[in-house]
Amino acid sequence: MRYFKETPVFSAVMALLGCCLLLEVLLIGIAVRDSGRTVARVDRGLRALDMLSVADPVPTAANLETLQRERDGISLALEHLIAGLEETGSLGVEASELDQESQDFYFDLVSMIERFRARALGAGVRVEEKENFGFDEFVEAGHGPSEDAIAAALRQRKTIAFLVDQLLLAEPEAIIAVQREPGADGQKSPLRASRGSLTGDRYAIDSRLTTRVPGEVEAEAFRLVFTGKTDTLRRFLTRLAESGEPVAVRFVEVQPAENNAARSGPSRIRREGPGAPEGLFGDADNHVGNSIVPIVRDNRSQFAVTVERLEMIGGGERTAAEVGPSDETVF
Repeated sequence: MRYFKETPVFSAVMALLGCCLLLEVLLIGIAVRDSGRTVARVDRGLRALDMLSVADPVPTAANLETLQRERDGISLALEHLIAGLEETGSLGVEASELDQESQDFYFDLVSMIERFRARALGAGVRVEEKENFGFDEFVEAGHGPSEDAIAAALRQRKTIAFLVDQLLLAEPEAIIAVQREPGADGQKSPLRASRGSLTGDRYAIDSRLTTRVPGEVEAEAFRLVFTGKTDTLRRFLTRLAESGEPVAVRFVEVQPAENNAARSGPSRIRREGPGAPEGLFGDADNHVGNSIVPIVRDNRSQFAVTVERLEMIGGGERTAAEVGPSDETVF
């Protein structure tokens, strides 16, 4: 200590040098740490570059602009879809209609059924005498739904009225059955409403086919079974697509029409003379009463079209404005 007291300048210099040495060691440690982090970042960047070099599409500015345009188009389509589902069209139930009594519903239902039967008769469309267009239970019971189920029953009645109207305009040969999804009006599903049955007034849609999304999209299924030619089906589907109503065709089943008299004839063509080309095309002008059957026979079919009425009930939809930065791809 005496030496440091006798040489204060030297002691101060040594102390300063010691502090500088400690500071240098600290700075070296910091630099080593930062260099390690930099090496790690460079390594991650190189790996990302290797991945991007084989990406499809290649992450260029032009491709990014294209993807952004596609994203904007998809967002616009989503907004239009949501707006379409929020509009119930003519199938919605007005608040004033909820004041309807059960018996009023029943009388309106009977009137609708009689109206459709008369239209079918006038158009030459065969309809079973006991066909009630999906409302067998109400007709047999002689009254409408309970008060808490009136809204659902009104909604289903409006939808069936729309669907049957479009079907009659498509000119089918016969209406076999009109079915609706059970449970919406508070009634129990009868045994004859088993999935896939072409009889009865109830139909349970396969869960793999429905567009129902709990909390977001409500869907009610209906099935119309009818006979006719392919043009009948085409006209019916086209009318549904162009109606603007919130309905979607989910499934179409086709099978040969039953009780087809033309199909009960002979399956072979009896040739009268060499070649008999007139028999091949069904020209029986020169073969009256000779039981010739043309190759192209009656092509009537039985169609079962499953349709869902859709309604957006909110809670899960997202518009383009609600899409956050995490949903975007950044190169």
